[in-house]
Amino acid sequence: MKSNIKKIFPFYHEFHQLNLGKLKVSYPQFLRFKIFGSKYYWYQPQSCYVSKPKRLYVGKNSLVFRENNFFQTSGGIYIGNYVRMATRVSLLSANHDLYDQNISHRKPIKIGDYCWFGMNTTVLAGVELGPRTIIANGAVVTKSFPEGMCVIGGVPARVIKRLDENLFHPWRCEQEFYGLVNAEAFEKDMDKTFQKYFDPEIFSLKENQIVLDPKYIRDPQ
Repeated sequence: MKSNIKKIFPFYHEFHQLNLGKLKVSYPQFLRFKIFGSKYYWYQPQSCYVSKPKRLYVGKNSLVFRENNFFQTSGGIYIGNYVRMATRVSLLSANHDLYDQNISHRKPIKIGDYCWFGMNTTVLAGVELGPRTIIANGAVVTKSFPEGMCVIGGVPARVIKRLDENLFHPWRCEQEFYGLVNAEAFEKDMDKTFQKYFDPEIFSLKENQIVLDPKYIRDPQ
């Protein structure tokens, strides 16, 4: 029976492993990616907007491409592992100048591992959120919370609860994927992966890890 399934449904075993991580992609969508490839390594619903795909890094088993999410990536966005987002989340890595909206300032956004975004949340350019930062529904995040382990909310967002690090137990999925790509395949040749999927103006490859380039801070443009 299993051999017949493999013949009739190519890549089905890998698709099944992918969905153990609850990444919510259909088999036809996954099959299309495996056969025809893509300029990016994740599945993006039509109602989810990413301005410049190569300026976005998404870590392992992160569920962020939800309906009506908006990623303005001109300044670069780095999303860590096991991040979860609800719908209508906006990450804006550029903003207009206060005195001349024809001038844009670009600064990257960095999201730590295990962060969790509620609905209708907005993160502005230059913000860094540390591991396990939880963003309450409707929050507008205008400054960084690099220490993480907290719940933030409001407009502008502030800390409304500190989390006990001893009570947090990071989880891992048995099968790990970067978007639609098996983690082992993604990491097998990082030079090739980097060249295919990432903008070297924003990211760099350091010790076989993709990181935000420290030279990325932009002047007004």
